[in-house]
Amino acid sequence: MIIRYTRCDKEFIENMPPKLLAELIILDDVIPDDLQSALIRNNKIFNKERRFVIYKNEAVCKRTDEIRFEKYQLNTDDYLNFETDENIEFIKKYPQFKPLIDHIEYRDTGDIHTIVRTVPIDQYLAEN
Repeated sequence: MIIRYTRCDKEFIENMPPKLLAELIILDDVIPDDLQSALIRNNKIFNKERRFVIYKNEAVCKRTDEIRFEKYQLNTDDYLNFETDENIEFIKKYPQFKPLIDHIEYRDTGDIHTIVRTVPIDQYLAEN
């Protein structure tokens, strides 16, 4: 089986334009856990500010919990592919955030450490 991994653009995340960063921080929607983790690790402002916005929004917190429950019901391979699908749907819904993702990596579950194929995000979106 092939697993798809989302690879974020760490440099972009670290140096995100202030206007885009502000829009992401106050976004009144769920940010997929995978993307949010990359943002928290690589952008101190996002890490500090997003939590204040999200904790005040019960609907977003509830939806986040529902998505997490759905993911945790899956086996590992399906979970990882679900996360990639979730990230792709997010940037389709909010195309201004597409620069957060650099590319998609394909790996075989038989040898998870070997990248089978790498597809730039623009190409991936055009093909899917």
